[in-house]
Amino acid sequence: HFKAVFIFFMGVYGVLWGWFIIFNYEIFRLSFYSSIVIPSVFMMLGALVASELYRLSDKQFITVISLALIIPLTFFVGFNFLSLMQLGMLFIISIVLGLIFFVLSFTTKHPKRLLNLITSATLLSFVSGVDPFHIGVFNTDRTANQEIYEIVIDATDIIKARYDNYELDTFRFWYDGTERNVRVISSLTSVYMHQWTRRIYTMNDRVENTNPMWDDNLYRTQEIILLSTELDTQGILAMGNTILNPIGYQLDFLDEASITKGDITLTMVFTQVIPIESQND
Repeated sequence: HFKAVFIFFMGVYGVLWGWFIIFNYEIFRLSFYSSIVIPSVFMMLGALVASELYRLSDKQFITVISLALIIPLTFFVGFNFLSLMQLGMLFIISIVLGLIFFVLSFTTKHPKRLLNLITSATLLSFVSGVDPFHIGVFNTDRTANQEIYEIVIDATDIIKARYDNYELDTFRFWYDGTERNVRVISSLTSVYMHQWTRRIYTMNDRVENTNPMWDDNLYRTQEIILLSTELDTQGILAMGNTILNPIGYQLDFLDEASITKGDITLTMVFTQVIPIESQND
């Protein structure tokens, strides 16, 4: 039964990882919280610890179950009182200690084996949740996820008012994938179907080859929506033109919109990609 559960667990992760490799999509970052992964995780943990729990005395059983509740709670409560530098150090320490306790869980006898496994799972869970740009579960800014949601809703209203249809040739998104708040941009682009084909190669990850049409999505689309949470209109236009000008194209500015919620500002710049000669004419 344990082998069957383990194969199912690896198969689920294999699908998510394959999705990431094929479509370059960040769903794997959400896999820890995915509804198709959670059941297999609990089944695996249950299979790992069931025989150990049956062999515990009543006193040991109470101790293990109590610590299984206390250790995760105290660990994550402390998260809210740490500075960014302290969180960074804790992130590294959690990875190292999480792996050490995981190995110890196979080399020690019960009940210490169970406690080591609980501690390891807590530490590694913290590592998966401390990524504020993609998951953002443990975020000291309690309104961060709400602000992202409100920005996405406002941005979709702007897009809805501008376009009559959402065909791929009507509009696509272009942005710098290294931005600190790229999660805001990913949330917006994920609203629309066929998002992996609607996105242009990110400005920091373009294909370098002899073909000037290094990304046909740029040229087959009526309008390109530039997105940025760090640059203003002129800044994001300049970044795009730096890429396009050497191959004879430039961005023709059409319109702009700006959405601010809390500390986050999303700049949307509506453009067209045109040959440089056409503007000179």
